[in-house]
Amino acid sequence: MKMDKQKKILVLGGAAAVVVVGGWLVASSVATSRAEDALYRFLDQYDLRDAVHWQDLSASPLGSATLKDVTIRLGGGGDVGQIAIERVTLSDLENSADRKTAHIEMTAISSRDGFSPLAQTDLVRAGGRTDLPPFSLKLSWDLDDRADQGALRFSLDQPDAFQGDFSLELTRLRDLVRWADRLADSKAEEIPGMLGGAAFFGPLGALAAVSQKLQQLEIRSVTASVKDEGYVKRARALVARHDFAAVPGQEAAAKQRAKWLEEKADQGKDQCKRDAEAVFDGAPLRPDDCLALLDFVMGGSSTLSMKMAPARPVSLEQLFGGAGRRDPYRPLRLLEMRLDN
Repeated sequence: MKMDKQKKILVLGGAAAVVVVGGWLVASSVATSRAEDALYRFLDQYDLRDAVHWQDLSASPLGSATLKDVTIRLGGGGDVGQIAIERVTLSDLENSADRKTAHIEMTAISSRDGFSPLAQTDLVRAGGRTDLPPFSLKLSWDLDDRADQGALRFSLDQPDAFQGDFSLELTRLRDLVRWADRLADSKAEEIPGMLGGAAFFGPLGALAAVSQKLQQLEIRSVTASVKDEGYVKRARALVARHDFAAVPGQEAAAKQRAKWLEEKADQGKDQCKRDAEAVFDGAPLRPDDCLALLDFVMGGSSTLSMKMAPARPVSLEQLFGGAGRRDPYRPLRLLEMRLDN
């Protein structure tokens, strides 16, 4: 009897597992179909179906979707650029009137030649390498209409160069989000009415209308961090090679350059303590901020973190309007930037 009872339990357990797994697979199949339909509708809406392709798409009933081997064609004509993404994962998706959330992960992003597209930017070229491996990034947002606040988070990992994280907390975003919802749901003939007088200027007018809404946003806090994985080290070596002339007949050129960099670092530290703002072209730095930035640039530390937490939220209009356009460091002052290693 005891064995029969155990067998029944095992049979019932196995049957339950089959039902759960089978139900999950069916629901995932339906979810995948719906996800693919939704993506095609989005691409068709912006005339992008011919530019974006993927080899495989899977979705779960819990609201996540994964695209594999994604390719994006840039521009038009015969010889166009192309971006390849090994995997794109979408999760935590919500697009209700009260809340909008999403988490996006893109893994192994490369250009047609197999290297990182970032290697073609001036910033990364300054690090002395253009054959960097593919990079990955994560992006998420959580916009709460009821609380009238939200958060944006972004991280980027470029192997052999750097890894960085960035987060932003906002308030007073309700008006912008609701306006964007109305704009997205509007018919083409209704959009000019929403843009008001700006519609007369076509696309530029639309940008102006969006800019006006953005100015109302207020920043509560900003945090960021970066870890050097070769970029700063290479850039420092390039500076030493171009700005310092080794003396023939003395010790090896590499040792001479290393001593020169050490002397520059010591001079910078002394100046950070005497006049921190003068070290980095007038940037509003305290001595501790200056020392942290100098330590990162000169190789004393491989990490640098930044925090901005003003006593009161600061609007984008305050940061970049009027006086903000004349003073490039105004945002750093108003947001009370602090640096650390």
